Amino acid sequence: METNIPNQNSNDPNRQPQIGKVKGGYLIIVESLKLLNNNKSTILFPLFSAIASSVAIAACVFIYIYFAASTNGAQLSPNKTTDEFIMYGSGFIFYLVTTFIVSFFQAGLAIAISTQINGGKITFSQAMAAAGKHAGKIFVWSLVWATVGVILDFIQNKTKLGGRIATMILGAAWGIATFFIVPVLVLENGSIGASLKRSVDIFKKKWGKR
Repeated sequence: METNIPNQNSNDPNRQPQIGKVKGGYLIIVESLKLLNNNKSTILFPLFSAIASSVAIAACVFIYIYFAASTNGAQLSPNKTTDEFIMYGSGFIFYLVTTFIVSFFQAGLAIAISTQINGGKITFSQAMAAAGKHAGKIFVWSLVWATVGVILDFIQNKTKLGGRIATMILGAAWGIATFFIVPVLVLENGSIGASLKRSVDIFKKKWGKR
């Protein structure tokens, strides 16, 4: 497998690592544990992801508490439909922000691991800069995830026990199907649809048959 990794001693600050494909996307997860021992900077990706996500969640909670306090616990609107629109709209924004943050750092981690698997070297800042080139796709993917999340929440809240169980199963299936989508999205540079199909294929090849 060939990959073009720039000389890290280059004097050109604008050069960015070119990341090759990684056969078997599950290697991203398997190798991450091994590489953690060889390159401690790898821990920065989940660490900063957790910090950024916590800040975003805290901000959402603060805004909700402030808004609830300003209404003194009163009904937000005399119209139930409007209340639900506000509730699900807020949920959509929450899903969108948190999914984008987590996916962005996952993309950086995937790029760093791919580079190291192929024998290259890359710093945390370089990996995140490379992930930034895929920010548009990551944002679109976050929109898709947020939409699915809100739809599942809506169905779960509107159905009885059987429907809720079915929704939980659908949610689990969705999580499995999209498990590898971020590494595939940035390493193979495909569309959202193609990356989703590839993610499912990788999961089937790895765990579908025993």
